[in-house]
Amino acid sequence: MFASLRSRLLLLLLLIALPAFGFTLNAYLAFYREVMIRIEQDAYTLVQLAAKDQETVTAETRLLLSMLAQTPIMRDPQPATVCNQWLAALLQQHTGYTNLGAADRAGNLYCSGVPAPAPINFRDRAWFQKAAASHNFLVSDYQIGRITGKPGIVFGYPLRGPDDELTGVLFAFSNLTWLQRLVSTVQLPAGSTATVIGPDGRILARFPDPEPWVGKTLPDALLVRLIRDQPGPGFTELTGLDGVQRFYAYAPLVAAGGSVYLLVGLSRKAALDSLRQTLTSLTLLGLMTLAGLAAAWWGISVLLVRPIGQLTDAVHQLGASDFSAGDRLDHLHWGTGELRDLAVSFNEMAAGLEQQNAARQAVAERFQQLLNAAPLPLCSVNTAGNLRYINYRFTETFGYTLADVPTIDDWWRAAYPDPDYRQQVIAAWSAAVRTAAQTRTDIKPAVYQITGKNGQTRLIEISGVLLGDELLAMFLDITERRLTEAALHRREQEFKRLLDAAPLPLCSLSQEGALLYINDRFIKTFGYTLADVPTIDDWWRVVCPDPDYRQWAAATWERTVRYHQWAAATWDQSRDDAAQLGVDLAPFEYQIVSKNGQIRQLEISGVILGDEVLALFMDVTERRQAEAALRRREQEFKNLAEHSPDLIARFDRSLRHLYISPLILAMTGREPAEFIGKTNRELGFDPALAIQWDAAIQQVLATGQEQQLDFCLPSSTGQIQYFEARLAPECAEDGALESVLSVTRNITARKAAEDALRLNEERLNSLLDLNQKAHSLSEKAIIDLAVEEAVRLTRSEIGYFHFVNEDQQTIRLFTWSKETLKHCQVAVDDHYPINQAGVWADSARLRRPVIHNDYQNLPNKKGYPEGHSHLIRHMSAPVLDNDRVMLIVGVGNKIGDYDEADARQLYLVANEVWKIIRRKKVDDELRQSREHYHRLFMDTQAVGLLIDPDSGAIVDANRMAVRYYGYSLEQLQQLKISDINILPPEAIARQIQSAIDEGRDCFQFQHRLASGEIRDVEVYSGPVEIDGKTLLYSIIQDITARNRVTAEREALHRQLVDASRLAGMTEVATGVLHNVGNVLNSVNVSAHLISDGLRASRLVNLGKTVQLLRESWAASPPDHDNRSQRLLSYLAALAEHLQDEQQQLYAEVQAVTGKIDHIKRIVSRQQTYAISSGVSESIPLPQLLDDALAMNIADHHTIAIIREYAPLPAQVLDKHKLLQIVTNLIQNAKQALKEQGSRRRRLIARIHPIDTQRLHIEIADNGAGIAPEHLNRVFEFGFTTKPNGHGFGLHISANLAHELGGQLTCRSAGLGQGAAFTLELPCRPEILLTTAPAAAISAPGY
Repeated sequence: MFASLRSRLLLLLLLIALPAFGFTLNAYLAFYREVMIRIEQDAYTLVQLAAKDQETVTAETRLLLSMLAQTPIMRDPQPATVCNQWLAALLQQHTGYTNLGAADRAGNLYCSGVPAPAPINFRDRAWFQKAAASHNFLVSDYQIGRITGKPGIVFGYPLRGPDDELTGVLFAFSNLTWLQRLVSTVQLPAGSTATVIGPDGRILARFPDPEPWVGKTLPDALLVRLIRDQPGPGFTELTGLDGVQRFYAYAPLVAAGGSVYLLVGLSRKAALDSLRQTLTSLTLLGLMTLAGLAAAWWGISVLLVRPIGQLTDAVHQLGASDFSAGDRLDHLHWGTGELRDLAVSFNEMAAGLEQQNAARQAVAERFQQLLNAAPLPLCSVNTAGNLRYINYRFTETFGYTLADVPTIDDWWRAAYPDPDYRQQVIAAWSAAVRTAAQTRTDIKPAVYQITGKNGQTRLIEISGVLLGDELLAMFLDITERRLTEAALHRREQEFKRLLDAAPLPLCSLSQEGALLYINDRFIKTFGYTLADVPTIDDWWRVVCPDPDYRQWAAATWERTVRYHQWAAATWDQSRDDAAQLGVDLAPFEYQIVSKNGQIRQLEISGVILGDEVLALFMDVTERRQAEAALRRREQEFKNLAEHSPDLIARFDRSLRHLYISPLILAMTGREPAEFIGKTNRELGFDPALAIQWDAAIQQVLATGQEQQLDFCLPSSTGQIQYFEARLAPECAEDGALESVLSVTRNITARKAAEDALRLNEERLNSLLDLNQKAHSLSEKAIIDLAVEEAVRLTRSEIGYFHFVNEDQQTIRLFTWSKETLKHCQVAVDDHYPINQAGVWADSARLRRPVIHNDYQNLPNKKGYPEGHSHLIRHMSAPVLDNDRVMLIVGVGNKIGDYDEADARQLYLVANEVWKIIRRKKVDDELRQSREHYHRLFMDTQAVGLLIDPDSGAIVDANRMAVRYYGYSLEQLQQLKISDINILPPEAIARQIQSAIDEGRDCFQFQHRLASGEIRDVEVYSGPVEIDGKTLLYSIIQDITARNRVTAEREALHRQLVDASRLAGMTEVATGVLHNVGNVLNSVNVSAHLISDGLRASRLVNLGKTVQLLRESWAASPPDHDNRSQRLLSYLAALAEHLQDEQQQLYAEVQAVTGKIDHIKRIVSRQQTYAISSGVSESIPLPQLLDDALAMNIADHHTIAIIREYAPLPAQVLDKHKLLQIVTNLIQNAKQALKEQGSRRRRLIARIHPIDTQRLHIEIADNGAGIAPEHLNRVFEFGFTTKPNGHGFGLHISANLAHELGGQLTCRSAGLGQGAAFTLELPCRPEILLTTAPAAAISAPGY
């Protein structure tokens, strides 16, 4: 009757006579109840908002995981990096999650948005087990993430395969940031708290001051006991964790599984301060009522009853989710007391709730954007049957828009035009929706045929999620998948029929371990019958005699079977389904002893079929042996490729590098990893070179034929390096070209040797030509020809020839080359002093060849007159005779720099020309002497004859002729020239007539003396007039001795030519034989690998399988048409054909291997004789060692080279032999340094004299060293410690050392201590013609 405050105040006014205390107490109690109601409503409102927020998070997570489950990237996460990156991008968009990921059916993590530090398995986690068992979306209890280490709630969603089997579980870790966001949005009164407590009493979150409390477990705290003793929502007053008395409203978070509670505490003191102040006000008011009832009635109604009514109405509106209720409490009209503070607090709380509602609406908008961006067709349907939303993918897949299907009935009619099928679909879908609503699970996927707007019918898998009063449907197009599954099913049936007759040992076991069945192949393979091994224990006992090994094998088999039986039992299907599907056992290997005592390696696997286990045995003995052999061969091939002196690379059909050997680092300075996956163009090579390589690779891919490619590259020092590459096709097992293999060899040294050999041959041919033409050419013609040859041999553009006069102070210009005369228009004096000549005459002043490769920047150059040929480079050489400079030959403007080889060529040409000129002068002088002797015929001391040219009769002879021939003068005058000349008379007549007609005066004959001795004579004949008769005056010189010397000199000259040619060809031949040996080693390894592969082929099993099928079908004919018989006949013919091909290929490979070994023996013998004697020449030893180091060690940044050269004059030695020895020693040291590991690599090159007669050249390193037992064998033929060595290099080097008059020795402290090779040679010093620096020349010039 008096429940309301207004009635009570009215009663108070009516009972004004009652004591004021009673009035005040009654008002206080009424206000207390109102405040307590408001506090409880406020707390419950905050708890409900938190629950709503959690339900929204749960719904979003459920939708997100369901959509992820339909995406192909989660069903087939290969490669894993793509899946990880995709989930990481989703985490950046959804900050409410600490991680998103997926695990397979065994619990192994295979995809995670946060990188896992190590492999992780979730099988022991309750959320994984529940998701795997229930096949439904679930929310777990509070967890500490194994990957992130952060607290949160786990949401799980199962991944299902085509047959509704579990393939994995998706998970999402939700953090607790929602609580902080909620508390920061709703402004609680001072002293208020918000706490989240887990089922074990652990504090998961707290506001404010979370640090001292979060993570603590307080199972005995009052709050924890209250939740444990009184589950469900509630309201109470008690002391909090911090000792403060509060009013607490608590409720379970259903979205978190119901075991996590949210508690909102409002400070009792803050809440009741207003009550205390109100009590005081009411007491004063009661006293005032004694003064006037009317004033009291009006004051209570206006100041108390009306605000409380407004507050009550606002609380009810706030409870109805009207967040604008706080705007109606105009606290400005409530005065300045406690009611005004209460109104202000209420308005602040309402404003905070309104902000929370706005945030929830923003989440809904983001949820709408997520739906629109989903990769699957989605639509939302409300309870009234209206389609509220369809995404872009829905319209793209089916063609329908929201205007086409505004309601679910319109959808039924459009998507299912057949009325009967439409009713079936409606009934099935309605039942699925009801089941999902009753069980609070997702709508299970079902397959329907949907007709699109274009009339096309497709198979669609439809599933759904119930979100409050709406249903979100998801569509997955499985048309192509079903077609693939149907084709796969047909193939599985065909394969099953083939397995029924599989030629493998089989046995069936019961759960108790009894062998129920073994097939014939089992008995034939192992020799044991069912009576021998009735149980699995008997089997292990007879096949594994060793007790320890038997225990391990039996335990391994038992664990495998028990584990897979447990895995089958965890599936959500009946026992019959499990028996029908079967569970494959993981195979493992072990060794057995058959009944005949033979040890075999078996691979055992099986299938669990209900209560039985079908075990399958495969003999893998030969396969394991072949695999071990193949691994060894692969390692050998890898070692060969890694240490090959040739660069090996492989390219795919897109011209990209698949592999490249480490040698590329030394060639280009770039790591091999930089080349993988890139083309030559992408690597930044020269465009012309890249085009050349691409064309060669494409030619190989197009024709399947090998290609050869020659190219050049600059080295790190700027020198041009020449390479030869061979490209060969590589085929896949089906014969299709899949890649191209290239082997690139550095042929710079070979090319240099070839160039040197060709240049030597050209020079020798030129000199021979000059000598042959010297008799018929004038001195000017000879010198002109020599200048042109000098220009050609040195690859120059201009040339000149100067004679040095007898005073050695002046120079006489004799001739210019033809090309010089085309460009040089200046008039130059023929004679000028040497001391006034320019730097071009330095060779005459310095008396040695001089090279100026930078002519324009010479400091002592004075320039040249206008019209002179422009000089870029210049080289000149003098010719000395009896320590006097006789002439200067110069050339200029070679395209590249001049070197010592050019200087040597120029010097040899100039020296030979001088010899020809000098000999020609001698011949001229001799001719003049003959004429003089003719005049003094009778008094001369030379043999002289006068001959009648008509008859050949000797008209007269001088006394020297009488003495020489041994006849008297009278006897000679009775003879004819034919009597003493051994030529026939006709030949003598022709010679005499030729002398007359051609004016020749010199012949070489053989004359017979009176004693019968035959002598070589040189006859100088000429016509003379005597008494009007023309006679031949002949002066005879005995040239028998001279001819003998000439013959000996020509023989020596031919030997010199042959030796020079062989010296140039020796290095080429040795290098070719060495490289041929390396290639033959690679080919031999490949032939053996092919032979082993053919020998290990399993083709014979195909014939055995056909034979077993025939025997099986003969005993029990199959129930099918004759196509099976035709297939069996085809397989039999195919097996026979393949075996024949295998035998033929094996025979061919064996033949090839034999021929390769034969060729290797031939190469080995030829390498023994490849070295021939060469030409000794003056060699500066430091320069030779520097050249050898530059040619063989390109990676100076990884090998420290130390040079210790003692000052020595140039030595006269065979350069090619010495260079080959040093090159071999440097290459061996380089190989040893590669094997020594990571310490500092050092190579030392030393030259020092022992005494005046001997010197040492030493190559030392701190590499792998040589074992003491090998030191005495390192120079033996064929001995080597290298995996791919041949044992020729050091043996040949030792032989060459002996040929040079020295010896080669070796010393080493042992393995890892380095080695030193010392070449001892005799000292043969000679002054070497070297090029002087231009700056040291101070002679004047033009």
